[in-house]
Amino acid sequence: MEEEKKVTYKGYGDIILNQEDDINYYKASQEFELAQGLLLGYYDEKGDYTISEDICKELVGLDKLIDETASNKYYVSAKVGDYKLKFEIDIEKKDTKKVAYLYFKENFSLSGVLEKNFSTLVASYIDDDDINFLFRMKKAFNLFARIEAEGKDMSNLDKAAKILATKKGLLDKRSKLYYQRDNIDKAYVKEILNILKNSGPGGKRLILMYLEAVRSKSLNKLKVNKYVTLRQVLDLYMQNAMVEGYFPDKNMRQIRDARKKQMEKTNSSQAEYSANTAKKGGGKSKGGGGAKKAKGKSAGGGGKGKPAAKKGPAPFVSAPLPSDVFSNSSKPEAAPKQEENKKLFNSLPPIVGLKQSEKEPNVEERVL
Repeated sequence: MEEEKKVTYKGYGDIILNQEDDINYYKASQEFELAQGLLLGYYDEKGDYTISEDICKELVGLDKLIDETASNKYYVSAKVGDYKLKFEIDIEKKDTKKVAYLYFKENFSLSGVLEKNFSTLVASYIDDDDINFLFRMKKAFNLFARIEAEGKDMSNLDKAAKILATKKGLLDKRSKLYYQRDNIDKAYVKEILNILKNSGPGGKRLILMYLEAVRSKSLNKLKVNKYVTLRQVLDLYMQNAMVEGYFPDKNMRQIRDARKKQMEKTNSSQAEYSANTAKKGGGKSKGGGGAKKAKGKSAGGGGKGKPAAKKGPAPFVSAPLPSDVFSNSSKPEAAPKQEENKKLFNSLPPIVGLKQSEKEPNVEERVL
């Protein structure tokens, strides 16, 4: 009998998920984050964040402004319509050559409580180590000093068709994902916190960690979709605890059941949103058909949130540069490690043996 292949998926901080329900829930959360942050990439089958080759080529071709320089580093940005894209260039010496690595920097934050950063290597440039290397590198990556950019059209609107289509697709997707979401996530957060209250010392310690995070002033000021953010904070902290086995099997089953319910409600609300949108669009003129077709399948911005062509991650782009692209690239950084979260979780004071009235968090009053 052929041995069943074990499915694994990498979570934040290189934590490995191997339970199918956990993986499905985590992937759904990632899709939500992509739309929230208007991120240009996607997650591959292993859980690594990557950007399609088509998008990478456009990123290389954008006219970029040099904002700041440091030792062997350039911090640059590019304007694409109303969007400002940020990059970092690292230069290192290799024998008689120099290599410049172009990283695309993305991030999104959850009301100042959590911030996730992505640094993706989109291309590199290798050439002789001589006095003209920087001049050639600037030409290869389309870099301009401020004085050089004066009077030049730096909008890049004619160079970023796929980037803009992806952003537009994510904005449309964001509306769908947020539809009725706060009420759904509010019910989920309440249910999970009640499960944690009865999950022994591990659950109670996790609640303390969660409470510490949500005391943020910026989070307390949230008036719209507050529970969406609370759910994301709670899920991120729970991931470490679940993988490390802090909860009894009974409570793990309860958590997974709550997540299945949350996903079912979310899918139902999205189906309702799609149906309502289709009804509203039914009476439009014939010209609407052409616009709809053009909207279709840009890289990373398709109607279902998947890349147009999933050929696998392309950490390096063989862009048409004046010199050969250095192919032995290091792996792009997928996300910041969450060791700090784990350390904080493990550093919390023990609860077992202390008086219930003194130590059990009053979840209803302080969080909900």
